[in-house]
Amino acid sequence: MKNKVLTVVLVVLLLVCLSVFLFYGYKLYTTFRDYKIAKEQYSSMSDQFVTANELERIPVKQEQEDDDVRSEAVPTEFSPINVDFDALRNVSRDIVAWIYSPDTVIDYPVVQGPDNDTYLHHFMDGSYNPNGTIFLDFAAQGDFSTRNNIIYGHNMNDGSMFHSIKEYAKQDYYEAHPVMYLNTPLRDYKLEIFSAYITGYDSYTYTYVFESEDVYAAYLNQMQASSLIQTPVTLTSDDLIVTLSTCTYEFENARFVVQAKMTPIGYYHGSAPIV
Repeated sequence: MKNKVLTVVLVVLLLVCLSVFLFYGYKLYTTFRDYKIAKEQYSSMSDQFVTANELERIPVKQEQEDDDVRSEAVPTEFSPINVDFDALRNVSRDIVAWIYSPDTVIDYPVVQGPDNDTYLHHFMDGSYNPNGTIFLDFAAQGDFSTRNNIIYGHNMNDGSMFHSIKEYAKQDYYEAHPVMYLNTPLRDYKLEIFSAYITGYDSYTYTYVFESEDVYAAYLNQMQASSLIQTPVTLTSDDLIVTLSTCTYEFENARFVVQAKMTPIGYYHGSAPIV
């Protein structure tokens, strides 16, 4: 009788272990499947909609200015990439930018949804994937005219999305990657990184409305003082910034943020030049 009971117990334990193994095996399979789908989709989008900017390789000659036509000064610096936003809008009307960091995995579209939940687990075409899409805070101006433009991205275990921004905790990584680029339908920007640090998800970092220029200047000083790295970037209350945010796990609801000054480069893409 005891042997029979023992056999039943062993069979039950074996079935439980097998069930747990199959469950976690399936979870692992779906995780890697989702990573693969996301990687292929973003790689395909980059191939379709992003090209190298040949203007970077062409000496710019100062054109003669027509007295009757307002013209923009000839740029001396360009984004390394061109982005076909007209074509991207056929994929999603929520597209607002493309973020690119040379020699890293960061090469992604940026969308802006009706809230900060929609794109946590959806591609820009609306299909489901845990990797989600890099997105601009829904409360920001879609043309990046907000003083603090907050962009969110997952810290994925396969190294994709915003996983690599945590490397900015190291001075040598910053020195190898001091700038990123943000292309928008109206204007391209060089993102000059000035701060990187860990903070809470609801900290002062995520402020985007400021009562005055003095309050904003004080905010910028505080953000620089919080940095784990040293940078030569100077800031004034006239500057707009980008805050890149991802999850980290040093404490509950911790976030790693990288902040950068937005410096306009290249030509204005709108209907009229900036003068």
